[in-house]
Amino acid sequence: MTIEARGQRTWLMPGVRPVPGRIRSKLEDFQVEEIPSYLPVGTGRHVFFRVRKRGLPTLEAVERIAGALGCPARSVGYAGLKDARAVTEQTMSVEGANPEELLSLDVDAIDVLWAERHVNKLRIGHLRGNRFTLRVRGIPFGRMGDVERTLAALRRRGLPNRYGPQRFGREGQGGELGRLLIAGEWRAFLDAYVDQPFPRGLPGVLETVRKAWASGEWAVCAKRAHSVHRQLRGVLRVMAASRGDAE
Repeated sequence: MTIEARGQRTWLMPGVRPVPGRIRSKLEDFQVEEIPSYLPVGTGRHVFFRVRKRGLPTLEAVERIAGALGCPARSVGYAGLKDARAVTEQTMSVEGANPEELLSLDVDAIDVLWAERHVNKLRIGHLRGNRFTLRVRGIPFGRMGDVERTLAALRRRGLPNRYGPQRFGREGQGGELGRLLIAGEWRAFLDAYVDQPFPRGLPGVLETVRKAWASGEWAVCAKRAHSVHRQLRGVLRVMAASRGDAE
C-alpha cells in the first residue's frame, strides 16, 4: 500500500508486496453504521427512527420515506449522508408522526429498525462518527500473513487523511467556490458551480446543460440536469423560475 505526497511516493508497508483482492463485489462488502451523538428521550413532537438501507443514497431514501409518510422531504431530518453502494444504518427524524407509523413503513430497500420520540429535529452534524466494515474478496491464501501484518501496522499507526476530493472537490475547486459564495459574487459562483466536474453526470448531458447555461436557456438547463447532480438540479430550477436572476 502506498500514498502520494507532493509527487513523492511514500510506502506505508515497505516490506510487503501489494496484496491483490476485490472490494465492493457485493453491497454487503461495504457496510456503514452511523454512531449517534445522543439517543431519543422518549417524549416530544419528533420521532427518531433508525433505518437500514441497501444500495440507496441518503437523499433518495429521504424522498422515499417522505413519500410513504405523505410529508415534504424537508420534514425528514438526518445527521449525515451515507454511501449508496453499501448497506448502511443511520438515524433519521420526522415531526408529527408516531413511532408505530414509522415501524410499519413498507419502503423498497429500506428497513426501519426502531422508532422513538424526541424533542428536536435531527440535523446535519448530530453524530459522533461512522463505523465501517469492509470485506476484501479473492485474497490468495498464502498472503494472509502479509494481510495480518499490514492490518496490525494500520491499527498502530492509522491511515493517512484522504479527504481531499471529498472535502475540497474533485479538482480542488471547493475553496474558490466558497470564496465566491462568501463574497456574494452569485453569478460568478454559479458559473463556476455549473462548470465543475460531476462524477455521476453523463458527458453528453453535462455538455448540453453547460451550453444552455452559457446561452441563458434556464428551462433547458433545469430539464436536462435531472440525471447530473441533485444540488445542481435545484440551482437550475431556481434560475429557471427567476429567469436567470442570480440574486
